[in-house]
Amino acid sequence: MPLSVSLSFPAGRFHATAWGHHVNEALPEWPPSPWRFLRALVAVWKQKVPHLNRQLVEGVLSELVKTQPAFKLPPATLGHTRHYMPTHDKPTKVFDAFVSLAHDAEVVFHWTDVNLTDGQQTLALLLSQLGYFGRAESWCAARLLSEFDAKRINCLPGSAAVGQESVRVLTASPTTWNEWAFKDKKIVRPDPPWNLLAETADLHLERWSDPPGSKWVSYARPADAFAPQRAGKKEASMRSFTRTFTVARYALDAIVLPLVSETLPLAELARTAVLCHFDLLHPRRNEEDQPPHSEALSGKTALKEHRKSHDHAYYLPTDEDGDGRIDHLTIWAEMGFKAAEELAALDALRWLPRGDDNDWLLAHQVCRQIREARRQRGGAPKSGLRLLLVGLGRCEDFRSPLFKASQIWVSATPFLASRFPKERGTRKDSGEFLGRDNAKAFARHVLEEDIQRWRLRCLNNPHPIAIPEPDSVTFLDGDRMGAHQLRPIQFKRFRKRKGDNGAQRSAGGFRIVFPESVSGPICLGYSSHFGMGQFVPEKPTQPDS
Repeated sequence: MPLSVSLSFPAGRFHATAWGHHVNEALPEWPPSPWRFLRALVAVWKQKVPHLNRQLVEGVLSELVKTQPAFKLPPATLGHTRHYMPTHDKPTKVFDAFVSLAHDAEVVFHWTDVNLTDGQQTLALLLSQLGYFGRAESWCAARLLSEFDAKRINCLPGSAAVGQESVRVLTASPTTWNEWAFKDKKIVRPDPPWNLLAETADLHLERWSDPPGSKWVSYARPADAFAPQRAGKKEASMRSFTRTFTVARYALDAIVLPLVSETLPLAELARTAVLCHFDLLHPRRNEEDQPPHSEALSGKTALKEHRKSHDHAYYLPTDEDGDGRIDHLTIWAEMGFKAAEELAALDALRWLPRGDDNDWLLAHQVCRQIREARRQRGGAPKSGLRLLLVGLGRCEDFRSPLFKASQIWVSATPFLASRFPKERGTRKDSGEFLGRDNAKAFARHVLEEDIQRWRLRCLNNPHPIAIPEPDSVTFLDGDRMGAHQLRPIQFKRFRKRKGDNGAQRSAGGFRIVFPESVSGPICLGYSSHFGMGQFVPEKPTQPDS
């Protein structure tokens, strides 16, 4: 039966030097070689799903090497960067060549006849864990295609015809890929001892130019495979991406990182910057033109109404090394970043401006500085906060405390009550929650209400999750939270918008105990989309020595 595998590259680049060429020849591999693809599957098996049985994986690979795949190659162009690598003597110029393609373009491997009745689930699992293909810069999303029109194939094994060009592609030999041909005693035998797993250094020791167990096959690809494409008319609706990412993770760098108490203003600054990049990437062509709108990034509908489902972006600054300063930013949207334009805006977030005295800027000041930085094209200015995008993925792809599972969750930032006390009417609050002296009790009461609403939202999701009723919701000792035991009053709790009343709301630090482990993120209360009301798993207490 036919089998089709799709690879897409959210960063829009495929970095891989073709076998038999030096990196400075600037000749990227295209199409991606089956030999590289098989090695990537084995790497995923050994690094991410080592519990898989060797016979299962070997059976899948054995089927894939029996025949040579054909390809559907999307429109692409060549690109490269030049930079200097440090060496013992002097810096050496290196060319980093890559294939540039659309963020949502798919490269399809297509086998016409593969018997994977027992191994299709294994292959699907390996593909789901493939985070990059080629060099580490080549982020990818891989999946099995349930349907594929073979008429779309444009790169086949064989001689080139008119309008095609011949290219050598490294494939696996069906008979020797899983043998071991190396004799040099200095070479460390891999596990399992397959020729497929040999390293470049092993080839050098044996003075071989090609990996044993491989063979070269001539493919015919379109002669205009790298011809620049004429930009077509932009569609009114945004392009959707093949895999839905829900998380973007950034590492922060600055001469002085912001304090944890500045979580909310940093989150507000990040949201403003992302939306500014989104607008700059899609300028209006005329007064009547309506630019694409992102509900996931903004939290508002096209009519500027607030989303009530709370599945849009949470901007969550965190201190993950316990020094009291924010070192990471996580942008999480349960609805996912489904459009390539949203991913482009997240990728453009490399710098957050600050004022002359490291004060927090207003929205129009942020956008003005970002526009100036983009016009200069000189990289991020030295002042402000520098951000490094360390990953795009889903919650299960990251090890941040935000996404762990735990039975006990504690406040990392203050919970702010999502409403004020009701002193009259049919739904007025009990007297034990009214008055300034009962503000903390009222905050706990509202937190319990918000937990119930959160549990109901989880049940009504497209993929329902049953969150158990908590056993208890209690105050943290001394109402202090985090590694530096800050009180709620030490946090900045108001946004830079007219009439914001975050600082006037009841607040507190809490411990939530569930009867069983619950997975995060857990963000509740007022301004929870801006870093307030974050809960993290409670760290086990160290026994006294």
